[in-house]
Amino acid sequence: MIETIDLSVNVNNIEVISNINFKIENEVLGLLGLNGSGKTTLLKTLAGVNRNYNGEILLDKKNIKLFNSSELAHIVSFLPQEHTPFFDFTLYEMVMLGRIPYFGKLGFPAKHDKAIVTSLISSIGLFDQRNKYFKELSGGEKKLVLIAMLLAQDTKVVLLDEPTASLDIYNTSLIIRKIVDLAICYKKTIIISLHDINQAISFLDSALLLYTNSEAIFGARDEVLTVTNLEKLYGIKLRTVKIDNQIYFHPEMI
Repeated sequence: MIETIDLSVNVNNIEVISNINFKIENEVLGLLGLNGSGKTTLLKTLAGVNRNYNGEILLDKKNIKLFNSSELAHIVSFLPQEHTPFFDFTLYEMVMLGRIPYFGKLGFPAKHDKAIVTSLISSIGLFDQRNKYFKELSGGEKKLVLIAMLLAQDTKVVLLDEPTASLDIYNTSLIIRKIVDLAICYKKTIIISLHDINQAISFLDSALLLYTNSEAIFGARDEVLTVTNLEKLYGIKLRTVKIDNQIYFHPEMI
């Protein structure tokens, strides 16, 4: 479970996030807002990367500031928008990076670490490419590998910053299915930033709208993703289309 209490964050003396309050467990929370609204800042703060904030972040009712970096790595994993490895790792080695928090004193993977990584690579359908260099993979394959790396880290809370950005519809679908699997099959608490409203509608449990004036709205997906809230968020007029009892949003043509 992750909870924020009156969480506020300043960036360059500008309050980007103001008094954010939410509590979720074993579900998928989506962050939506314009560029500069604080989605990435919020994720970095929840991940413990940014510790300069006011208010509280609780992990299973314990303040995040009470965890050291090793303890936190067992509870929270974070995938930023851009992830460029420092070294020329293979696919197998990239996924193994997720097991580092569990390595023993000698700093080497044990037999069970190798078994976990092999199983995860098979689960994303890339076992035959396990010795291929990460840089040689397609964009969709890279995202799948990075999600497998997060799975290898085996944390309760998973934070994802626009994991489907720049992907085609096929790879976007693969990533979303894997995220849903994380929440349902692995019982993870997932917070994900997105730009596509209709993509969000397809799999979120709850939503947090971040406005550029630092205002925020949190709640169940269908209660938050309304025409009124979204028109205010994006500053455009929207029309709705209902398909199979689900409402989708589209900008009004000018």
